[in-house]
Amino acid sequence: MNLKDIFKMEMYKNFRDKPYIIMIFVLAAITALASIITLALPPLFNNFARWGSPEPYAGFLWMIFTLLLLFLIPSGILFAILYPFHLMNVDYKNKVMSLVFSSGVDRTKYYFVKIGATILSCFLASLTIFFIPALLFLVFQADDFISFMGFFFTGFRFLDILPFLLSTIFSLISMIVMLCTAVILTRGRVSGIFLYFGFSFGVNIFNNIILTVVRATQGSWLISPTLQFNTLNLLHIVAILFFGWIGISTLKKQDL
Repeated sequence: MNLKDIFKMEMYKNFRDKPYIIMIFVLAAITALASIITLALPPLFNNFARWGSPEPYAGFLWMIFTLLLLFLIPSGILFAILYPFHLMNVDYKNKVMSLVFSSGVDRTKYYFVKIGATILSCFLASLTIFFIPALLFLVFQADDFISFMGFFFTGFRFLDILPFLLSTIFSLISMIVMLCTAVILTRGRVSGIFLYFGFSFGVNIFNNIILTVVRATQGSWLISPTLQFNTLNLLHIVAILFFGWIGISTLKKQDL
């Protein structure tokens, strides 16, 4: 099989993973409901301040909103780790990988296709979860959204925005690559999640040391955003190459 066929196979398999697909739509529905309540609460409390009497169901909506947040925050963090981990370890669990490689698929090509399919699947899942909330805020709170974005980018020069966006992208790719390496080293076992946390902790310590050295060479704790993001971009690329090399080398040697 060529790369295109392998990629299609991976995406076909990801889109028919029913438990996680259901989970994605449940998170999307809950996020949409929380967004609707967020938009409804301010008018209710404004009327309370104006007339001195609470609107009906304002307290009930606030309680529901709080419960949704208490569910969404931990479940969202857990999903962000478990979903890519599942996408990459499912072939180990189902014994599909040995069949794929025995059919003549190159292991290095398979590795890169697996990474690409996982990144695209995670992006589409995130888009599904946050599409309705983003649309609601853009339609009903366009001024507040623009003000928030303006406030967020106030500390950035125009030339700082690209390094910031690249840093975000490289950080996500680095996360997926480290997670994939952990899956390969543990052959798809649950312990791979803990190994990933170890990788992430070590990388964060290393990055902080390098940033401290950069600040020391600049003679100031506060360095320009461009320098900081460019340094982080370089560190993310180093992490991607390093853990990618470990993952590919290990995958080539594994007896499947």
